Amino acid sequence: MGNQLEKDYTISEKPFATGGPFSLWRIHTGTHRQTREEVSVFCCSFKDIETVYGKNNVQQVINHFKMESQTLQKLRHPLILSPQQQFFETKTQLAMITEPVLGSLSNLLFKNYTHIPEVLLMMKNFNLSKLEIKYGMCQVMEALTFCHQNAKLTHAGLNPHNIYITVDGHWKISGFHFSFYSQGAPTSEGGNTTPTLFRRNFSKRDFLPSLDYTAPEYVLEQSPGYPSDIFSFALIYLQLIMEKQYPILETEQDINAYTNSVSRLNEVVRNLRVSQEIRESLLTSCSIKPQERPTSHFLLSNCELLFGNEVKALRYLANMEMREPVKKAQFLSSLTPMLKAPKPHQLVNGVEDTSTEEGFSNSIIFSKVLPPLLKECTDVKMLLYALPNVLALSERMTTKEFSKQVMPTLSKFALVQATNVKIPLKLLENFNLMWDKTTEDDHMKELTPFLIRCLDSKFPDVQNEALKRCEECLNSERISYQEFKTSLLPQIEIICHNTTNQSVRINGIVCLGKILPQLDPEVISVTVIPILEVSLAPLFAADRSGAQLSAALLMTCVGVYLKISKHLQKIGDPSLGKIIATRIIPSISPIAMQTSLNVEQFTKYMKAMKSMIEMMENIRYDEFRQNDPEANIPDSSVTAFSQQPVPTFNQPPSSASSFTPTLTPTSSFHSPENPIQKILNEPLPVLDQKSYFLDDEEKEKLLRQKEEEERLKQEEEEKQRAFLENQKLFDALMNKHWSDVPESPKRPPSPKFKTTADIDFERLQQKMLSSGLDEEVTLPQKVSSVTKSPSTVNDTSNVTAPTRSKTPSPKTNIAETTTNKAVGGFDAMLARFDAGGSDDEEEIPPRKLTPSSSGFSSASVGSSHPPTTTAISAQVPTFDDDLSPVMQSIESRPTVFSSRKPILPAIGETRDPTDFDSLLAQHMSDDEE
Repeated sequence: MGNQLEKDYTISEKPFATGGPFSLWRIHTGTHRQTREEVSVFCCSFKDIETVYGKNNVQQVINHFKMESQTLQKLRHPLILSPQQQFFETKTQLAMITEPVLGSLSNLLFKNYTHIPEVLLMMKNFNLSKLEIKYGMCQVMEALTFCHQNAKLTHAGLNPHNIYITVDGHWKISGFHFSFYSQGAPTSEGGNTTPTLFRRNFSKRDFLPSLDYTAPEYVLEQSPGYPSDIFSFALIYLQLIMEKQYPILETEQDINAYTNSVSRLNEVVRNLRVSQEIRESLLTSCSIKPQERPTSHFLLSNCELLFGNEVKALRYLANMEMREPVKKAQFLSSLTPMLKAPKPHQLVNGVEDTSTEEGFSNSIIFSKVLPPLLKECTDVKMLLYALPNVLALSERMTTKEFSKQVMPTLSKFALVQATNVKIPLKLLENFNLMWDKTTEDDHMKELTPFLIRCLDSKFPDVQNEALKRCEECLNSERISYQEFKTSLLPQIEIICHNTTNQSVRINGIVCLGKILPQLDPEVISVTVIPILEVSLAPLFAADRSGAQLSAALLMTCVGVYLKISKHLQKIGDPSLGKIIATRIIPSISPIAMQTSLNVEQFTKYMKAMKSMIEMMENIRYDEFRQNDPEANIPDSSVTAFSQQPVPTFNQPPSSASSFTPTLTPTSSFHSPENPIQKILNEPLPVLDQKSYFLDDEEKEKLLRQKEEEERLKQEEEEKQRAFLENQKLFDALMNKHWSDVPESPKRPPSPKFKTTADIDFERLQQKMLSSGLDEEVTLPQKVSSVTKSPSTVNDTSNVTAPTRSKTPSPKTNIAETTTNKAVGGFDAMLARFDAGGSDDEEEIPPRKLTPSSSGFSSASVGSSHPPTTTAISAQVPTFDDDLSPVMQSIESRPTVFSSRKPILPAIGETRDPTDFDSLLAQHMSDDEE
């Protein structure tokens, strides 16, 4: 090596890796003497070049190696091998200083150790998962895209010897021996625009690209281009997927073997056991026709087609800093399921595809995924989206890895009081995981204070979740009882006493109920029971009305009270009886009248109440037994009362015969007669066998049914009695004044005998005939009653017109006179009826009577002028719906007494339907006169 190179660097004697055409680059480890920076030293001996290509081609090969170094100096990209210093050349060799590498792809994955004197153990054991291989090839595609789109450069010699894996795990390309720029591309020193072409009769000593990875158009048509690099890339990727150590084509620089292998390439790709997307992408990339191959930009933009969604996610994470916040949030939200769930195996042609990856490997997690996620956690806006992914990855970490890599970031940015409620909720959901992944020091300094801050949070959801974690910490013995009692229990007590949120109160009581077996009796008496008493305090309002609390709170308190009783009974606490009698029973007894409880909840409440009363009873009975061992004490009055039937003197009668049991005195001697004993000895009535065996609810139901039947029966009898009384009054009134009017068709026909009204009417006829008047007077006939249906109670169109009697009445000629002139006996009768009216009644002019053969015609009763019709008008009033049937029947009858005010109101006038008694009294007074 050159003197200058040895002055600046400390270089190992033996190479640990190789690279370049025919492995001419021998790679040594080196360290800069001043900066102590580690580098890789690429050395190429002129003697080795002569051995491979012959003495005549040595200078040509040296020129191509120099062109590679110049191209690397010119191209600056993260995925292109970076030279650290200028190119060194001596009389015997070439040297190039680059960033540290682990070796070429040929050494590490294809296990080609040619010209490596001592293979390192690291290289022998080096292995990558399929996802890491896919991601590495994606990086190669990204470098090619940069060359094609930005540098306008065709690599033209891509193969596994020119791809290197760095110490950081990145795949970087080099080997620009045969690269050339496209026409019109900016060129500089060292740039080449003319490709190295294959001659028709080339030999193995010609410095040409390897036929194993060269495109057909480059070899056969002498027209290399960007698609040629895609073909070379596809062959390398295909070899990696198939896990072959030798090239797919394997030509050994023979053109005939090359053409045969290329012709079978399509069949090889179709038989791959990969997903359909990858297989189709490889088919197009390995196509014989260059125009059918996709561009590097297309394959990179749609990398999920060739590499899968996992590779796309890794590529996005690598460029996270350049993404917009909205797009970063969307990506991080979709990344969590991918990190949790393994990718299922796919079926290819009915066979399970074992090439699919089951999630991210640990090497990818710690090198490619976790660092960018932790960096996003430092941003408050992105913390909510990056935190779930970090916690999902923590499951596969050890305690040392989590405490070293994750915990510092979480304690600084996530465990502090966050403004977004979702951040502490997410941490509380994974609190047990963080507790298991951290050390004792982290528990005391980070997690316990975080839990206390969550208990004191203003968000009820955070408090509820923190209460659950407190219970889990104590019951799972993650935290000692003494530490819990001094740090967490006071905060829980403050929450239960001061919170106004019912869910927080209930969860606090539930938390205390779950940790109850861990608490000592003093804490239960001083802390837990007062919390329950405060929760039920609204039941003891000042006005003794009591508040209506929710069923959830009531049943929670009852359940915790019962658990307290059982726990104290189990540990044999002597104060249990006093606690139940003086604190528990008085506190929960008002719950019995709470309307918020349903039947099932009330039943559970009563069972709990009876259970606690029985505990108290047994304690007292035990005390009685200790004081008086011979005392006759029952086992339990609560259970005895609930199980034994109510005593009675009457036994159930047998089905065969009924009997009357009597109470027989137990004593045989005759004692003085006792009144109470006499009553007891009297025979009791036989009880109904059916009702005897009814339960209380059925008996009460039967009693209510009988009372309802008796009430309905009494109402029906009262209605019938009232109807009969009204009917009698109606008949008496009608017989007195309207005996000549035919009865209503609804009523049964009247008996065929003369009533007092008929006799009076005949006498009136005789008086009128004996008066000797000249004009005829048409006597009024009985008017048919109004026929109404229930649906037309206010309809007057159904009223039948008054008709004349079929038997012609005797006629009398009566001269037309004035209204104040008396006409025989008829006028006297009218005057007598007028005298019976009240003084304040409005005076109605009398109607003129004229003979008519067609009966009565309608006329307006309220008219200011006397009617001019030849018949006496019949006023038919409109009935109200609330009038009784008797009143409607009475009001439907017209009046022929024109000198009196009508008994019924005119149309539009209302009258109290209960005025029947006054109407009857008025007619009775007329009869007396």
